[in-house]
Amino acid sequence: MLDKYMYLDKRVIKTKQQLKKALLSLLEQNNTSQITLKDIIKTANVSRGTFYNNYDSKEKLIKEFIDDIFLDLLHMLREPYKSRDELEFGNLKPFAINHLEYISEKSSIYTTIVNSDLLPTFHVKLIEVLKNHILKDVKITSSIINQELYGSFLAYSFSGLIIEWVKSDYKYTSNYMAEQLVEMMTVSKDQSIQKI
Repeated sequence: MLDKYMYLDKRVIKTKQQLKKALLSLLEQNNTSQITLKDIIKTANVSRGTFYNNYDSKEKLIKEFIDDIFLDLLHMLREPYKSRDELEFGNLKPFAINHLEYISEKSSIYTTIVNSDLLPTFHVKLIEVLKNHILKDVKITSSIINQELYGSFLAYSFSGLIIEWVKSDYKYTSNYMAEQLVEMMTVSKDQSIQKI
């Protein structure tokens, strides 16, 4: 359970979960503009009053739904650094596998969002979360690489890789994706790009 909900009454947590589950279910078939408050209330099996006790609007529910996804993702991204201060690129694979397995385990959420009209908002937020994580939580030890540019590079490339993987219906295993990610991040200077 997310720490931000620890102070809430169990009934409130359960109601919020019901509403988010209903939203996810409705997003599988509809764009957000087609989903009405009446649809959410009916699918969640709650009253209009109960909805308004928790959210001011459908948009607030959607925002919290997206925010929760990123809180979980950020928690998972920070996990490897709880037990160590440094990760070498050559040893990233186990951590990359964990990150990608996490996304695979949440595939119903990620697939629904990527295939919905929330994708542009989700993609922008994903880049922001990844970049902030890279800039605030970790630092590359190279003295010649600009940390801010590196954060942007990783955030855009990793988010793009995730979205393409989801769009392909998880065509590759998380292990294969992790191997590819580590290989891409550790391309040496002696390798070249050739014209086909």
